[in-house]
Amino acid sequence: MIYLKLYAIFFTTGLFTFGGGLASLPILQDFLVEGGWISQHEFVDMIAVSQSTPGPIGINLASYIGYTVGSFPGAIIASVGLLTPAYIISIIIIRSITSYSENRYVDAVMKRIRPAVIGLIGAAVFFIASNALAGPIAESGDILNLRCLILFALFALLRFFRKLHPAVFIILGAMAGIAFL
Repeated sequence: MIYLKLYAIFFTTGLFTFGGGLASLPILQDFLVEGGWISQHEFVDMIAVSQSTPGPIGINLASYIGYTVGSFPGAIIASVGLLTPAYIISIIIIRSITSYSENRYVDAVMKRIRPAVIGLIGAAVFFIASNALAGPIAESGDILNLRCLILFALFALLRFFRKLHPAVFIILGAMAGIAFL
């Protein structure tokens, strides 16, 4: 039964997500955290690991959550569930692309979807930032995790002024996490 629920959650996520893995985070949070499958802290950790590993964040996150909830079969089922809608939609689009490529209604729909995608990604950024800067430390009574806030400001300045490669920030972030946690 757990595998069927995993498939349904990730199928629904794949069906209603436009704009990539980050746009799926509010949907996944609703299903997984609000549904009681994992804690909010675990969800944020899974996002961090999924972004740090090579490959698309959506598949990495589906595999990680699936494995956490249902071991190896859960990872496979969650990943297949996430990919199934894209596969079906791609087949339909490929078969009808020639007749709808210049359709003004299709173009109008795509133009209306873009702002929603930006909103979903913005919600994901807010969710991750609020948990990273105030996360588990805030539960102890502190409003902000000062170390995380300083590291965030330092990394933002380094990225803005030095244009360092993102891999450098992944390594520095991992080292800071080990040093401070």
